[in-house]
Amino acid sequence: MSRACLPPNSTALERASADAAAVEIDTVALRRLESARLAPVHTLPWLAWERHVDDWSDDWSEAARRMAVERSIQLHRLKGTVWAVKESLAITGYRTHVREWWQQVPAGVPHTFLIEVEIDDRGLDDAALDEIERRIESAKPVRSHFGLRAAGTSRATVSAGCFVLAGDVISISPYQLTELTIPAMTTVPAAAGHDWGITTVLPRKT
Repeated sequence: MSRACLPPNSTALERASADAAAVEIDTVALRRLESARLAPVHTLPWLAWERHVDDWSDDWSEAARRMAVERSIQLHRLKGTVWAVKESLAITGYRTHVREWWQQVPAGVPHTFLIEVEIDDRGLDDAALDEIERRIESAKPVRSHFGLRAAGTSRATVSAGCFVLAGDVISISPYQLTELTIPAMTTVPAAAGHDWGITTVLPRKT
C-alpha cells in the first residue's frame, strides 16, 4: 500500500504504516544469515555479538571478519591451548611462529612461550602490536607469560636453470700422404734348372 491510496482524512500512523509497507525488503534465507561464509556483510557484527567474538573491528578485511565469526565458538572451546593462540593470531593476517619454553635453545623458563611476528610490506605499527597482544592475552593459558619479537623478512623468487650440451666435431680435409710405409719383403727359397741341345738342318745332297 502506498500513501496515494489513503483517504484524505488518514491519520499520521496510517500514513507512516503505508510508507513502511511500500519499502522493498531484500529477502535473505534465514539459513544464510547464520552462516559466517554466506551472511551479508552488514550482518556480520550481529553474528560476532551472537557468537561472543572477543575482539572485533570494522576496519578488518571482509575475509578476516568472516574468519573471526566462523572460528569464535571453537576458540572458546579450546582457549588456553597453543592452537587457540595460533588461530587467534591468524585473523591479524601476519605470519607468526609460537615457540614454547621447551622448544627454545637454550630452554626457557617453564610456562613461558615466545611469539615471533614476521613484518611484511604492511609494516607493524603500535595499533597492530596492541591487537596482537590483546589476542594473545585472550587465548593463552592464564598461568603462562609470553615474549613478543618482531622480525623483518623479505621474499623473492629465485630461478635456477642448467643445460647439457653434447656433440662431436668432425673435420674434413683433402687427402694428404703423410707417411709411406713399405712392408718388409719376404724371402722364399727356390731352385730352377735347364738343359738344351743344337740341331742343324741342311739341304739333302743328290
